[in-house]
Order: sequence, then structure tokens, then C-alpha cells
Amino acid sequence: MIERNISTHEIKASLGSLGQFAEQLVNQGICIKELNSKEAEMAYILHDELMLRDLPISSFKRKSAWHEGWNENYNLLRLEHKDALIPKYFGKFPYVRFQKEFYGANLATEIGFLRTILLNEIEFLIERYAPKRIIEFGCGTGHNLFFLNSWFPNIDYLGTDWAEASSTIIDLAIEKFKVTNVTAGSIFNYFSPDMNFEVKSTDLVITVASLEQVGTQHQAFIDFIVAKKPKAVLNIEPEASLLDSHDRFDETSIKYMQKRGYLSGYLAELRAREERGELTILKSMRTSLGSFPMDGYSIILWIPTYVK
Repeated sequence: MIERNISTHEIKASLGSLGQFAEQLVNQGICIKELNSKEAEMAYILHDELMLRDLPISSFKRKSAWHEGWNENYNLLRLEHKDALIPKYFGKFPYVRFQKEFYGANLATEIGFLRTILLNEIEFLIERYAPKRIIEFGCGTGHNLFFLNSWFPNIDYLGTDWAEASSTIIDLAIEKFKVTNVTAGSIFNYFSPDMNFEVKSTDLVITVASLEQVGTQHQAFIDFIVAKKPKAVLNIEPEASLLDSHDRFDETSIKYMQKRGYLSGYLAELRAREERGELTILKSMRTSLGSFPMDGYSIILWIPTYVK
């Protein structure tokens, strides 16, 4: 394997554009390892073996599993462990996906990919919409919010999740990091949204690899957002329809998404609602920066329709 850092030119080719802050982040170094044909084939073999395993299916029944996972991060944070907020599924495999090929990876590669995508999109959205607050639904440990706060400290952040442990760890992180503009919100369930949950017209709503858990049951969340009418909605989630089912590489992603019961039909539902005048889709694209199991960090950006 030939180890190197990804260039800003390569990232720009994947994302279409690269903001000032995102470019600074990439220049800090995102390591990949180029594979020869034999090594690349070994990655495919490992993926085939992964697909033979008994993998958990996404559903409302997995709430306790997420609660346990965030408690593990909570205990690491109590011990002031480095990167305590980073979920343990990052860096789990020795490979990542980049520009429709497998590459070798270190522990920080995948989280580097995700943070680059997120920072790049948020930089653009702040410039365009000047939101007063960013709300992350399905925020887990809150790691995305604290990361964004380190780049944009003049915005308020609210994190909400369906697992009770999420607010516990966020409250501890607020204390540890001595921040005043990050808040843990009340419990929010994608499958049954609380219509009393406050979302303001000046808010930017984001979901990052969490809406994937609802599978085909995304209508209730879309209804909620359309009714609340925030500034904009950014989803960084798996979207099989943006991949090529006839391509061997993409096929591995699609099959994995199906096996796990991940988000399905979401973009199609948004497009149908756009036809009905409920919302406008501003962007839907694959990033070609993904984890080993799947190319799961596609970008979907949309805004609800405001009725005068």
C-alpha cells in the first residue's frame, strides 16, 4: 500500500466546490492508502464476508443499542479520553471508499471524510442563509455540533436524539469543553415526531448518518419539517438512488444498505412532494467519500415551501 494524504484538488473534484474552512481542514491531512489490484480484490472479498454476517436491522427496536453505545462514549468523556465523543463505528474497518474505489484507511480517515463534507456544506449554508441556530436531529454524542462550534462559535447549536444517554453526554461535554452555545434538547423520535418540539424559521436543520435508521418510515419526519418550516434542511445520509446499481463497486453499497434496512425511498418522496409544491430540493448528490461498508454520505439539501 502507498500511503498519502488526499489533496484539496481531489476533494474538490468529489464535492464540486470547497470552502475556505473545509480546505483548511483537508490541509490538516486525511490519510488514504492506495491499493494494487490484488489488495483491492481483498477488500471486495472482505465485503462479501461482511455481507454473510448476521447484521442488525435498523428499526425503532434498536433504541437500547444506541443508548448503550452513547453510554460507552460518556464513560470515555468522564475519563477525558481523547476523541471521547467520536462514535466507535468510525475506523472499524481497514478500508474506506473514495472516488468509486476502495482505499486503505487509518482510524481517522472516515471521520475526516465526514467532517469535510459537513464543514463544506455548513460553510456554504451559513453564508447563504445566516441561520441563528443549527439543530441536529439524531445527534448521538453531539460530536458534530461541538466540531462545528469550533469553526463557527457565533451560532447556537441544539442536539436531540431518541436515546436518553445523548443528552447526558452532551451536558457533560458542555461542562468539560466550557461552551455556552451548545444545548441538549428533549428526546426526539424520528418514527413519531413531537409536533411541540420547537423549530424556528431562522433555524438550519441537519441530519448526519442518523435518518438512515428509519428505513422506509421517513414520511413522519418530512411531515414534521414541512410543518415547521426551518431555513433549510441538510441531510448527509445514504441514498441508493444516487448510486449505479450496474456498477460492481456501487452494488456492494446498495446491497449493504438493503441488508441493514437503511434509509430507502427518501429522495423519491422529497421529489414527489416537490411536485406537489411542499418543498424545493436544492441539491442531491453522492460525494464518493464513504465508509467501507457503503457510500453512505450523500448530500440532500432542501427547503420547505413558505405559504404567504
